[in-house]
Amino acid sequence: MVKYKGFTLLELLISMTLMGIIMVLLFSTLKLATRSWDAADFRTEQTGRIRRIQSLLRRQIEFLQPNRSELTQNMIVFNGTHDNFKFTAPAPAYHLKGGLYLHQLSLVDTEESKGLQLQLTLEHPDVTDNDEATIKPVILLNFIEKIKFSYFGSLKIGETFEWHAEWTEQNRLPKFVKLSIERESKYFKWPDMVVPIYSEQQSQIMSPQ
Repeated sequence: MVKYKGFTLLELLISMTLMGIIMVLLFSTLKLATRSWDAADFRTEQTGRIRRIQSLLRRQIEFLQPNRSELTQNMIVFNGTHDNFKFTAPAPAYHLKGGLYLHQLSLVDTEESKGLQLQLTLEHPDVTDNDEATIKPVILLNFIEKIKFSYFGSLKIGETFEWHAEWTEQNRLPKFVKLSIERESKYFKWPDMVVPIYSEQQSQIMSPQ
């Protein structure tokens, strides 16, 4: 008669220990793969969002309108400092109503951090209802530490074309506008955006150095 020998207690303990180690390794590998997948998704979402924001800003800035101020007819409605930028342009595509709007880009405090805000105000509110004159501000991008606008051109006829930290109370437009943004370290970096201004007022465009 054949006798079957079973596992000893020591063999069972060794087998269970090895199985536990294998399960821990498998779980760790799965967890690492999940984190990598989530990080890739986050990076893809952040990259796509920044591209959409830059595309929106490019469309609005490239085709801004050099309208004259009603108070000072010789000055263009264009006011740019290092952290605040105002200009007149047609409404963005997401806004269904037409007309020219005063665009204001600025850094504001939000619930989470600091954000880049776009505020739109109808240039001639007297031609429409009051509740349509100002559109609710939109936070385009969050988790920002610092923004910097720069303006390329010559402030006076005959001066050298160069970058300026401010462009205010001028009767001419700059050739280019640059937006630099420093974000919190864990968020995707904002590539510097340089936008040419396509306006009938611009008879000649020089490339910035």
